[in-house]
Amino acid sequence: MGRLVTFAITLVLVGALAAGSSAQPPASLAGAGGGSSFVFKGDQLVGAPVLVSFALSDDGTSANVYASFGERCGKSFYNGWVLANAPISRGGAINLRTHAQFVEGENVNPSVSLTAQLAPDGATGTIRYSARFKGRKCTHRSTPDFVAHPVTSETGTGSALASTEYRGLVSKPVRRVYAAPIVLLTSADGTRVVGAAWTAALSCKHKKGDWFDNYSPTAQIQPDGTFERNERFSQKFAGGGSIRYRTQFAGRIIGRVAEGSLRLREVIRRHGKVSDRCDSGLLHWSASP
Repeated sequence: MGRLVTFAITLVLVGALAAGSSAQPPASLAGAGGGSSFVFKGDQLVGAPVLVSFALSDDGTSANVYASFGERCGKSFYNGWVLANAPISRGGAINLRTHAQFVEGENVNPSVSLTAQLAPDGATGTIRYSARFKGRKCTHRSTPDFVAHPVTSETGTGSALASTEYRGLVSKPVRRVYAAPIVLLTSADGTRVVGAAWTAALSCKHKKGDWFDNYSPTAQIQPDGTFERNERFSQKFAGGGSIRYRTQFAGRIIGRVAEGSLRLREVIRRHGKVSDRCDSGLLHWSASP
């Protein structure tokens, strides 16, 4: 649960980009979301996937790219985000070198480099991010390479696929223009959702343009393919502030098609008093292998 801060990697990409801007955009791709794979140590889940999303312009010559990543450096941990518009080079390639625009945790300025190849069925690529903290340099590379899928038009048949990562998009974009990604993983026997990582854009009474990256733990898949996992958790901050969260995450997996709904709500308190309330509203998500 939460902002994926307990996991070694949480990435999503972004960019301010590269020369070679006479783009030949991939036909029919409007947007794609997903990421890399969940990370295991033996049979134990120890890391969430890198999350990735693209929202292409109407003429296909650029993409709004959302990136959220986290890294442990010694005993310290930080999260970073990059949100930007990236030109697409000839042949549908993106090559990015930039710095995180938002950082949570430590006082660092992470550098990010990303390569991606867009195609009609989505995108693949690799991302590296690094930062120096207290004289120590920490670098991470997404392993395996990330994969992003558009909203599927398939009609599913049969049961959930075993040991399969479904990747796709959540219906509400971040800051209205950055697509929100989702990745979920099924168990070896196809009877459970082992975990799901997703991004929810929020509407708040006071602050604007907020979002939250969440990790939903194991949920049992019923015989009809449905599952549900609801949570309540909180974060406390130095100075007396806190945020209380409520999440709803539900869906149905039929063969190669997974879709459902999610909602995230926040109550923000400062010095014991409610200072803001945020709500994603009930959102739809769709994902495929």
